[in-house]
Amino acid sequence: MNRIHLRIGALGATLLLASEARANPVYIGSPLPATTASITAIVAEVVVAGLVLRAFRRQTRSFLAMAIGMHLITYPAFLGLCVLFGRSMNAEASVASGEAVVVVVESIGYLVYCRKTKLESGFARCVVAAAAGNLTSFVVGILTFMAMVRLGLHS
Repeated sequence: MNRIHLRIGALGATLLLASEARANPVYIGSPLPATTASITAIVAEVVVAGLVLRAFRRQTRSFLAMAIGMHLITYPAFLGLCVLFGRSMNAEASVASGEAVVVVVESIGYLVYCRKTKLESGFARCVVAAAAGNLTSFVVGILTFMAMVRLGLHS
């Protein structure tokens, strides 16, 4: 098997597992505002993280591919953690706990990327990039959803 088959298989398995776990809100039949808000929030998060890490100076395409690819795993995992933590905590605490785990995982992912591409970013900068990106995605997601509902695009 060549590499492209492995990548397609891994992507398919990730998406299948996420949908089976009911951890992915972006599915066929999903309301347009929820889908658009999720995608817009993830793109905004990746852009902010790239700016903090200064990844856009050298390897823009590889950083974007890595960061968006990482979200195919961390976003459904975050939603799964919210459900898991929600059984023993209130909603706000479960979201905060899930977000904290995702920030740590994304920080490690960014650090590995920076080491492999020889970007001069330490762990502290990677944590700041992940935290700033996740805060941005939170705000952008809510604002996008509210704007679409306000414009009457809510189905």
